[in-house]
Amino acid sequence: MSAKDIIAENFAETLAIPLGFLSATISLLDEGGTVPFIARYRKEATGALDEVKIRNIEEKLAYFRDLVSRRETILNELRQKVESTLDRGELEDLYLPYRPKRRTKATIAREKGLEPLADYIWAQQPAAQSLLELADAFVDESKGVANISEALEGARHMWRSASRRRLICGKRCGSYCTKKASS
Repeated sequence: MSAKDIIAENFAETLAIPLGFLSATISLLDEGGTVPFIARYRKEATGALDEVKIRNIEEKLAYFRDLVSRRETILNELRQKVESTLDRGELEDLYLPYRPKRRTKATIAREKGLEPLADYIWAQQPAAQSLLELADAFVDESKGVANISEALEGARHMWRSASRRRLICGKRCGSYCTKKASS
């Protein structure tokens, strides 16, 4: 199924217009017909669509054509970058935003709402309440945090994950700077 067919089906479903009438309207617009002309003199081809619906089709058509054009540009740029790279690290960096994320213990803790607790531990700033009192506020059976030790353990997982990411980024930046300095 081509992008044009997908767009037409999406239009037909979104605007509640039969596909045949929609295709005819798009063809008339592509031939240079104006919205008032199509609404008044091509009722048999469009199924008696009014100006508002035809204008809506025209606007959505322009949007989706821009979208398709932008998609092709992005795909071509990505394809060119992937095909021109000779370094595995660069290739992995290009793929990184699209790589499926692993469901780590830190991710699970974040889903349980323990991020503010991890931020508190990371900041290491004195507060009005103790760490145990703060952790007690995050105990919630419905979220899967049964007690204070589970809340603290989840915060530790998030803290370790953040530390590991900073270490990896630091190493990459260091190797990049070394490579640039030697060239």
